[in-house]
Formats: sequence, C-alpha cells, structure tokens
Amino acid sequence: MEPDFAAMWHKLSEAVERGGVESIVEQTAQRWFSEEYKAAHPQRLDAVRNMIRATSKEGYLGLVAAFLGLDLEQRIDRIRIPTLFLGGAEDRLGGPESIMRRLAARVAGARYVSVPGAAHIANLQNEAEFNRALLAFLNS
Repeated sequence: MEPDFAAMWHKLSEAVERGGVESIVEQTAQRWFSEEYKAAHPQRLDAVRNMIRATSKEGYLGLVAAFLGLDLEQRIDRIRIPTLFLGGAEDRLGGPESIMRRLAARVAGARYVSVPGAAHIANLQNEAEFNRALLAFLNS
C-alpha cells in the first residue's frame, strides 16, 4: 500500500462515513478515466456513476478496510504460476506503471502490459487493447 494511495482511501472512507456513498461518486468516476474518455463517453460515465451509487455504505467501508489491510508484497514472490500485471498507461494512482512494473519484477516469469489510452478502468476505456493483452496472456 503506497502512502498516497492509503491516504486517499482514508479520506474516501471518512467521506462515506459522513455523507454516504453519494459523497464519493463523482470524484471516483473522475479518477477512473482520462479526460478525453470522459468527454467522449458521457453515457458510460453515467453508468459508472450509477454502479458506484449502487454500492452499499457497509460494502464500501468493508472494501476500504480490506484495501488498507492488504500487505501482499511480503508474499508476492511466492507466486509460482503464470502472472500478468495489466494496467492503464494513464493510471496515476490506483496502479501506476512504476508500481506495476516493480510488482511484476518480483514474480518469477511475470509480465506487465500497459494498456494505451486507458486510465484505472482499462477494460472499459480501451476494451480492445485490454482484451488483446489478456487473450494473448491466456493463450500463451
């Protein structure tokens, strides 16, 4: 858990405690996609907002607690199966390339693939490239 990422989760958790899930809908939707994508796909962004709104307060707070309690790096080198780290090239906080590459380097034989033209939710923002990378990995 990177310090900046942990700080963001603490702030989001506090906001949801005070104002419910609605209080973090917009900032979450905005953080997940690039500016170009948001401008070009307002309907998809609305669908994502609605998905976030459908999350219960308890479920969201449980997710945050789980994220903040993760310490997988201590055991990541135990992974012994083919592993793909897949992230959006424009993801600056949730899975930035520097972190993803560092994690992939710790897993024997793992690969990192950066999905161009995508931020945090790469499978929505650049579906074709995400699927291409995933299928190439699954078929290898």
